[in-house]
Amino acid sequence: MFKNLEAELSRKGMSKKDLSQKTGIEYKSLLNYLSGTTSINLTAMLKIKHIVFPDMSLDYLFEKT
Repeated sequence: MFKNLEAELSRKGMSKKDLSQKTGIEYKSLLNYLSGTTSINLTAMLKIKHIVFPDMSLDYLFEKT
């Protein structure tokens, strides 16, 4: 669902599991967010941006495709 986020994870060589561990977001919740099963909340989006992608915008990372 968030192709830019997934592309940037790939560029960093990070898995979704790595992202979960680094941000403290439960892995199953993260998978649900990324698949669109559950709406991602602002707190989770900000954690991902500030911890892993501080130089990228929320608009870019979480653009829905």
